[in-house]
Amino acid sequence: MIEFFCDIGSNFITKDGPSYDRALELIETAAEIGCTGVKFQYFKADKLWHPSMKTEIEIAYNRELPLEWIEDLSCYARNRGLLFGLSVFDLNGVDEVKEYVDYFKIASFEIGLFDLVEKCYLTGKRLMLSTGQSDNMEIMKIISNLPFTLKNQQIDILHCVSKYPAMVEDCNLNIIKANPFINGYSDHTTKPSVLFTAVALGAKIIEFHLDLNDNEGLEFEHSWGYGVLHLTKIFIEEMDLALGTDNWDEIIKLQDRKYKANPETGLRGGI
Repeated sequence: MIEFFCDIGSNFITKDGPSYDRALELIETAAEIGCTGVKFQYFKADKLWHPSMKTEIEIAYNRELPLEWIEDLSCYARNRGLLFGLSVFDLNGVDEVKEYVDYFKIASFEIGLFDLVEKCYLTGKRLMLSTGQSDNMEIMKIISNLPFTLKNQQIDILHCVSKYPAMVEDCNLNIIKANPFINGYSDHTTKPSVLFTAVALGAKIIEFHLDLNDNEGLEFEHSWGYGVLHLTKIFIEEMDLALGTDNWDEIIKLQDRKYKANPETGLRGGI
């Protein structure tokens, strides 16, 4: 089964500012699409950027998700049958929101912050890591250094390209096939062909950015709308059924072989 995870990102914000109602509408859209989970980003601007990055801090400040919204957003998502997730960017943020989330996500740019990865992991919640800023060795080092003491702890490693939007030629999806520990793909292209290819190469998780059909969210340029995404999901689910199993011996036992040619007579039937 392929799981679909929706990243709201900053699309609850328009040129008019943050909108709680828009956040709810985006969650509702994710539920209508049939997603497994929906995620927001929780950060404090002054803990995200170095003090010298004044422009970036000002932009980030205007994109902060209010802490007082999170409990209600989580409740709304769960009532619609969705897992609720947050990307977190500092250790205090983990403590502030852990009771409201079903999974944590570590963004590509923060994956080298082992203390943050470990703290999310130790909550016992599902953990997703994007790889857009890391090589194979860094990912393996992070995973191998986690204290594997929690039973049934799920860690998902998502191939990702840190471009917004990413071009098709940037994706290099063969990385999914070449690295068995990668089990998903985080998309910034909004191209159905890219998601189809990711699934064909072994991705079991698809993460994507979602905006409403008005394209007024701040990240609309690398976000999907309902219509195309809904159809793409249907095709991917059919692809998953068609891919089936790779156990040739078991599948051949299920075939009707009564008309298979008899090697002794050279004729069909009689076996």
